[in-house]
Amino acid sequence: MSVARKRLAIILATGVLMLAAAVVALSVAGFPPFEKKGTVDSASVCTSLGGGDATPEDVENVLPAAEEYTFEDDDPARSDPSQSTFESSCFVSADGKTALSVRTEMVRAASAGLWAKHSVANNEYVGSRQAKTFDAGESALSGKRFAAVYVPCVSDGKIPGGVRNVSVVARAMSQPSADPEVAERSLKALLLDAARHAHSRAKCDLPSKLPGDS
Repeated sequence: MSVARKRLAIILATGVLMLAAAVVALSVAGFPPFEKKGTVDSASVCTSLGGGDATPEDVENVLPAAEEYTFEDDDPARSDPSQSTFESSCFVSADGKTALSVRTEMVRAASAGLWAKHSVANNEYVGSRQAKTFDAGESALSGKRFAAVYVPCVSDGKIPGGVRNVSVVARAMSQPSADPEVAERSLKALLLDAARHAHSRAKCDLPSKLPGDS
């Protein structure tokens, strides 16, 4: 083998070794395309989200890529029919930072328009003004990182102060890893599952007016 060919072989071999070392370093550091992506399993998902078949997948779709996801769940039941308060919540953190919240609150019934205006005003940081209405409950809104629904709950005469509705608000605090359309569809699905679950846990006696409600 000539001297020139030997030098070329050494250069090529050195290049291959450097490339291999770079690939290993990127993989260990977790840089693209070697990110260490955590997963969401059904056992860890908040019970307050209702436990639908697609819930783990929907949760992942609205979360950013992260190594670890943790859940904080509050899923009480309103045991006393005269009890005037009910709240539930699910917070999901991605690598220690809150990335998703789904909160439910039983409130005195007001007009659907007033509820929608209030919900949008309080959630502009997740793009609530770009949310569009859809048919669910008394009123409902859906956007890329924000979704909310206003559900009938307790009829007049059951609780002092009059009729009660349940307000459910879902927010993706960080940019989801899924495509915007997929993330919006999943956030909407989580919202409706949580609303159905809350309607049951709050012992509501009015029809929820949610899709599929009998």
